[in-house]
Amino acid sequence: MIHTPPSAFPDASILGLGYLGHPLAQKLYEHDSRVAAIKRSLTSDDINLPVHLDTLDLNQDNVFQSANLARDTSFWRHHADKPVWFCLLPPSSLTHYADTVKQWAELARACNVRHLIFTSSTSVYGDKARECDETATPDPQTESARQILAAEQYLFDSGVPNIDILRLGGLYCAERHPVSRLVQKQNIPGGNQPVNIVHRDIAVETLFQTTLHPNGRRIRNIVAPRPPSRRDFYTADAAKLGLPPPEFSPDDTSGGKIVNTVSADCFIMLICRSCSFLDDFSAAAKPKPKNTVLLNIVSRQNQDKAKHRRTNQVHPLYNPKPESIENTLCPPYFPLSTT
Repeated sequence: MIHTPPSAFPDASILGLGYLGHPLAQKLYEHDSRVAAIKRSLTSDDINLPVHLDTLDLNQDNVFQSANLARDTSFWRHHADKPVWFCLLPPSSLTHYADTVKQWAELARACNVRHLIFTSSTSVYGDKARECDETATPDPQTESARQILAAEQYLFDSGVPNIDILRLGGLYCAERHPVSRLVQKQNIPGGNQPVNIVHRDIAVETLFQTTLHPNGRRIRNIVAPRPPSRRDFYTADAAKLGLPPPEFSPDDTSGGKIVNTVSADCFIMLICRSCSFLDDFSAAAKPKPKNTVLLNIVSRQNQDKAKHRRTNQVHPLYNPKPESIENTLCPPYFPLSTT
């Protein structure tokens, strides 16, 4: 694991304690961050989670009260003092998604929150067959994607000084894998279409690392480097999970959208290596290392971790200056123009 001194981890509020929020809250807590979270209802998995947890129906009217009033209530005081706020909710969870995100951002601004991190989606690029990076013009084709894009703009207009928009590819993990829906199906179309995916643990680690380096308004596509075809990905992962392989149409010639990033692949590779999750990508999705020096950083860290903990020094990879990981190793974000 990448080592950062405990003082570098900010306290955080998480809106949406589910598929991403739960492991993120646990990881933040393990690094001495104070965490408050909001979700719709409690489950058995939440009982022993060491965070302040509030339940709230976000579809009710005026759920986000005016800032002064909100900070004075016992409910919001656990969130108002956190410098980093996450919004991890999918559009399906809210009746008026973009408007609710807007109210949330306005409350954050009034509470002097310094950093908002929002999980967007690569669906904002539409479904046309093309290559997209962060410089591509969004072309949302569904109401859900249009709501996400509107929410992004509301965040940038909120006045909060640091905004990170993470456009995630399709999330998966062993316990929640889309290949399970294709088991024993035959003649499946679209076998040659690329899949723009990201393992859930990679997404969580990226969210976690993003808290450490606020630097203005940024957009970042979070996808596995060099997306595999649907046939390659689902066949390989079905084998890993001990499932029968799905059978795709042999005559399929369809193409599809490929999502890339303007940033070097080494950022995602560094995250993968730091979490030991590289093997979770299918063989077709594994990128070839371009810079063995960067990829060996983590192994050198393992050798140095004890020394840095004993001496309470800042690890050289995590110089707290903004230019550390973004601008020195492999810039992971596409910064927005401020003009």
